[in-house]
Amino acid sequence: MMRLLLVSLMFVTSCSACGRRTPHSHANDTTTTTSAATTRQTMAPTRPAAVAPSRPMSFSEAKRELRRLYQQGEQHSLYAGCPFNRWKLDWSRCCFEPQRTERKRLEWEHVVPAAAFGRGYREWHDGHPNCVKRDKPFRGRKCARRTSESFRHAEGDMHNLVPVIGEIYEKRGHVPAGLIDGEPRRFGSCDVEITTVFEPRPAVRGEVARAYLYMAAVYDTFSLDRAQRAMMTRWHRDDPPSSWERRRNDFIEQAQGNRNPWVDGAVP
Repeated sequence: MMRLLLVSLMFVTSCSACGRRTPHSHANDTTTTTSAATTRQTMAPTRPAAVAPSRPMSFSEAKRELRRLYQQGEQHSLYAGCPFNRWKLDWSRCCFEPQRTERKRLEWEHVVPAAAFGRGYREWHDGHPNCVKRDKPFRGRKCARRTSESFRHAEGDMHNLVPVIGEIYEKRGHVPAGLIDGEPRRFGSCDVEITTVFEPRPAVRGEVARAYLYMAAVYDTFSLDRAQRAMMTRWHRDDPPSSWERRRNDFIEQAQGNRNPWVDGAVP
């Protein structure tokens, strides 16, 4: 009887451990889970952030470098798409009809207007003791350029500079890019409209958007509100970078030491 009771007790004790994991096996499961999560994080694609130029240059230096690029590559004004050679426009293959002969030449324009990022500098809106000419103080872009190294670097950022026809450059001024109801064209058959905003033709809206997104990411004095960012993101996605734009990105990296990640497709 005593032997039967002892056998029964041993059976119950051994079964009480059935289905339970030992602390060791539980630790292994935790390690496996952590390892899998780490692997997923490692495999997840990283998106390079937009960074400022490591070799910034002045506006005049940037224009000189870009001239060298456009002499060896695609030579079209951005907004009107007019071809040019040696900085002379070919009007026979251009949709643009100039109204003022003195503004027929090409200009280097800031896609994001200089005032849009320049007004964030104190020297622009308040002036500076060194901004005096003939005993008269001045401010604005000339003062910021003279006294602020940071502004000079932003002004000379090649990711924001494109060749445009002088008359469009003059008419646009500092108005931001956007959409306009209707088609109030003022430049022949070119799909370019300017009112209180500037509407570029659909074929280059992506290029315009990528400059806006880049400048907002790199410079503290310029930002996009939610609606503007949504529009620029939509333009970026609807008009992907061309082979010329990618080549331009490579050139600019060699010159000023940084890339526009939206051109690389690294930012959706």
